[in-house]
Amino acid sequence: FMREELGGPLGLDFNFALTPGEKARCARVIQKQRLLDEVVSDPGTLLARTMQGFAEGEDFNSEGWRSNEVGAGQGHGNARAVARLFAALGNGGELDGVRIMGEATRDQAIAFQCESDGTDPLFGIPIRFALGYELNCKPFPMGPNSRAFGHWGAGGSFGFADADAGIAFGYTPNYMHDELELGPRGAALVGAVFDCL
Repeated sequence: FMREELGGPLGLDFNFALTPGEKARCARVIQKQRLLDEVVSDPGTLLARTMQGFAEGEDFNSEGWRSNEVGAGQGHGNARAVARLFAALGNGGELDGVRIMGEATRDQAIAFQCESDGTDPLFGIPIRFALGYELNCKPFPMGPNSRAFGHWGAGGSFGFADADAGIAFGYTPNYMHDELELGPRGAALVGAVFDCL
């Protein structure tokens, strides 16, 4: 579905279950162990249960992780692809004549739903949520506009759209950040983008 309905039509270099050619182009992920250690040390925690896409002995560089399909967490792509996907979403679900969702559906997906009361039970940090995305908040800063929406990936990777500012952003470092937030490198890049506007 990703290849046929999203990646192909939008020209995204982003996929699940990578082909041999795609694997050959993957950067090696320099992993920070905190996330994986938490999962291994106490597999009964809520965080560990959400990370069950990893088989025993797997990590972010393993053949199994790159070959299999874990839709909630195993996407592989570059920053350009992430930004392009969010550009379509920020533009009401359409980019360059390719519509991936209706504007009303997009609006419903980004409408504020809840805010973790001080600490999110899964990540331990305060996060604002829509139905399909995270909304602008301190752990995942998306500039000055409260309507900005996006999502994070492991190690500080991140993408978002800000329709008010007319921008989309993608960040896909291979050197992971050790905490469950955007981190200082990503936050500095977001700040630099808005400083340029």
